[in-house]
Amino acid sequence: CLDGGFHLGQLAVLTGKRGEGKSTIASMFGVRALDQNYKCFFYSGELVDFYFKNWMDCQITGKDAWTQSEDDCLAKWYGDKAYIHDNSYLAEDELISLVTEIERAIVRYGCQFILVDNLMTAIDDDLTTDLYRAQSKFVGSLASLAKRYEVFILLIAHQRKQNGDIKNDDVAGSSNSTD
Repeated sequence: CLDGGFHLGQLAVLTGKRGEGKSTIASMFGVRALDQNYKCFFYSGELVDFYFKNWMDCQITGKDAWTQSEDDCLAKWYGDKAYIHDNSYLAEDELISLVTEIERAIVRYGCQFILVDNLMTAIDDDLTTDLYRAQSKFVGSLASLAKRYEVFILLIAHQRKQNGDIKNDDVAGSSNSTD
């Protein structure tokens, strides 16, 4: 069992309003998983790999405490536990589905904590595909991976605009994402 009551074999969806800290709390769970010696795979559709790593470095050390001279200590702490995906370096014809990349990280590196930030940047933006169907298929594939390989996957999904408390139907996209 990972901290936070998360269990291997589970897919959890984290949602909230824009700017409320979804990515921050999700990466904090990732830092805690690393601290528990779980191998982790991180995908950020908004940050390239080195920005994401710098952001996590600041969470690990505290932004006021972190200096470039601590890079060696951080590298030792990360060891071979953190895998940060960055598809910006691949040529367009080399793009591989994110689900395939996640499965490779699970099999090849033994990753057990997977963070996907966020649903809208993770799915293929093919205009010939129904967006809700693509989201449902993607989330279903993640849930299947979590169960098949006994890993924990944390998926960030933005919510629809609404007032008041957040309910399952307020998550943007297909309702299958929260089912």
